[in-house]
Amino acid sequence: MNSAFRHDFIKWFGYFAKIATSKVEVEVDNEVMTFEPPGTIAISPLLYRSDNCLITCNKCCYFPKACLWAACEPYTNSTSPQLLIINDKEKLIFTEEYKTCPHIILGTGCAIHEVNPIHCRMPLMKFKQVKDKVYITKEQYGRNWALGCPIKFGSYDLAAFNEDINRLTRVKKGVDYFEIPTVIDTIIDMVNRKQYGIVWSNKPEPQGVLL
Repeated sequence: MNSAFRHDFIKWFGYFAKIATSKVEVEVDNEVMTFEPPGTIAISPLLYRSDNCLITCNKCCYFPKACLWAACEPYTNSTSPQLLIINDKEKLIFTEEYKTCPHIILGTGCAIHEVNPIHCRMPLMKFKQVKDKVYITKEQYGRNWALGCPIKFGSYDLAAFNEDINRLTRVKKGVDYFEIPTVIDTIIDMVNRKQYGIVWSNKPEPQGVLL
């Protein structure tokens, strides 16, 4: 596995592994990667704001990368199948590697926005790990001084809520296909009720405790 693909694979698979409640082992191209579960998973109050991401912007699209989809997702056009072994079970993914994204239409934006990879659809909704805690949050890029993403977070409206549920449902589809034990159902339930705080912990902390 080349280093660029490995970087993008870990970023993509992190949306599943960071909310897992047990260890996940993945074999890709004869390389085994182990993802340990976090000690605590929590929803940050910063999740509940609008990012108003526009698909016509494209500022986050102009980087060489690997795009990945689980086989349960609908987009497989012009992609290459690849076998994963996740916790000793064979699973199929589809990949694209490119220097310039072929799905950008000038003046229109992402041509596959509804089925684009999770790591493209969720850049500002982050499963951010700080030591042994994972926070479900929204925040700007760490190097936005170079990227120039124009988003300014706003009030949490119905459109933002619907987009969050869409994003999280994509994650759920992936973890269900990969058969990874996670807390995605609890996360979706808490977002539906606009709750924040502890979702899950391997420590004696009750659900819903604020951080």
